[in-house]
Amino acid sequence: MKMVAKLTVILKSVLKWNKARIDLISSFLIALIMVRTVNLTEIASAMPGKASQSSKYRRLKRFFEQFEVCYHSIAFLVVKLLPISDESWDLSMDRTNWKLGKKNINPLVMGIVHLGVAFPIRWITFSKRGNSNTKERMSLIDWFIKV
Repeated sequence: MKMVAKLTVILKSVLKWNKARIDLISSFLIALIMVRTVNLTEIASAMPGKASQSSKYRRLKRFFEQFEVCYHSIAFLVVKLLPISDESWDLSMDRTNWKLGKKNINPLVMGIVHLGVAFPIRWITFSKRGNSNTKERMSLIDWFIKV
């Protein structure tokens, strides 16, 4: 619980979200690290609080379905939290393709690499299969340069 409280303080200083959203994302991130999976059911089971697991799951699901994340804020948060000098930035770009029924889910993700771990700062999701093209990859790089 102390880790959630510490993370909440950090997130409040960067993200201009309401208290309920900050509390939720803090609990979510700590639980995500603990369970080491993106399965929302497992994440909900590791989140602190008196609410039932199914209630926590529904809250997470609503958050990801209804709340639009500001990528500028996420990028700023990652940069603020990582001890990286302004002179040296290692960026990564990766793509994967999943199928949900007949629907393609194809995210192209840009991250900042620190100590061998890529921290995602921006992603674009395509409804097509296969590789990204140069124009799509350049749009992520152009965004990063502007931010």
